Amino acid sequence: MRLGSLVIPPLILGAALVGYRSGRRQPVEEEQQAPPQAREGERVEPGPADDADRAALEAELRDLRQRLEEAGQAREKLEQRVAELEHELSERTERDLDREQRWLTFTRALASLPLPEGTDLPEKPLFALPVEASTPLDPGERLAQEQATRARERAQKACRDLNALLLSEHVFALDFLELGALHDGWAGPVVVRELDDRGRMVGTIAADRLRLEASRAGRSMTLVFEVGWRSRGGVRTPFGPPEEDGGERGGSLRIPLPGVDPAPWIETLPQLLGDEDLLPPSDDGRWNLVELRLTLDQRLRLDSPGGQWRLVALGGVVGGDIHDVQLAERDRQGHILRRLFADTLEVRRRGEGVELLLLDGVVERGGEKAPFLEGRMRIFLPDADPERWREAGVPGLSVPSR
Repeated sequence: MRLGSLVIPPLILGAALVGYRSGRRQPVEEEQQAPPQAREGERVEPGPADDADRAALEAELRDLRQRLEEAGQAREKLEQRVAELEHELSERTERDLDREQRWLTFTRALASLPLPEGTDLPEKPLFALPVEASTPLDPGERLAQEQATRARERAQKACRDLNALLLSEHVFALDFLELGALHDGWAGPVVVRELDDRGRMVGTIAADRLRLEASRAGRSMTLVFEVGWRSRGGVRTPFGPPEEDGGERGGSLRIPLPGVDPAPWIETLPQLLGDEDLLPPSDDGRWNLVELRLTLDQRLRLDSPGGQWRLVALGGVVGGDIHDVQLAERDRQGHILRRLFADTLEVRRRGEGVELLLLDGVVERGGEKAPFLEGRMRIFLPDADPERWREAGVPGLSVPSR
């Protein structure tokens, strides 16, 4: 074969044509073997996983539709029942009115009949006597009834206020049903329902008396039930040893409410608190509070083992009692282990040492607060010399300098 001036042998030309044709067919074969891809405007067929998801969604949709239909049917039944009861009530009211009207007509007809002479008429029953003909109450009895009514209304209001305060503090486990009568610093007898987290009744508390204890320093309230029992599962258990042989009431039960601001409780329910809780924090002005805080903190640092107890704050002193006290217990590295908040601190001589009695407070450890057991806590310092505390001018062991 001759191409221009170039001479190509036939054998070489044939081999080149065969290679060219085979090279052109190879991409076509690869296209045919590649998986099909979706082009624009084309529909992709779902796979097995898509079919399973679609089936699950359709089943859930059918279930929701069925439940919606059942709820609609239940609503229709309830509305139908309400309509039936309203119709029944209306018919019964009409029957009652018709019967009263017929009775009045009958009695009027009897009254219009003439009676033979000499007939003794029966006396009218008591319920037929007019109001003005009834015996008037003695002024003393009327006053007693009015006072009893007002006292009952005050007790009912106090019961509602107590439940409202519990709800405001998110205490849903107690529901006061009866608060009894209000007295000076307490109320009773009381009946309380205990509820679970779903509002279902799980127990009952019944006591002869209820009083409240407030801690301003510890920001807590305590419900104190006295002489009563607690029922769980139908079994009644006294708070403590029964006061009478064979009785089921006795002892006391304390339910603390830590982290509660006592101010609203003191303002709303003063009749359930003692006089000491109603009085605002005060100071009689006979002590130098700055010097006293430094002195007491120094004595604690020197006389407690390892200097573990330190005074953080105090509010005032009345007589020999220190009020609104905050103490901190530290380890040897200075880390705070716990804090004590108390409304009152009494410093006493105990044998060869000194005792600190904290009243109406809480213990804070790890961010959690717990009230004092039985409302009090004692700290004994066996290495403390009472005479040195007295000479240092600590209330309870010495007299004020002013």
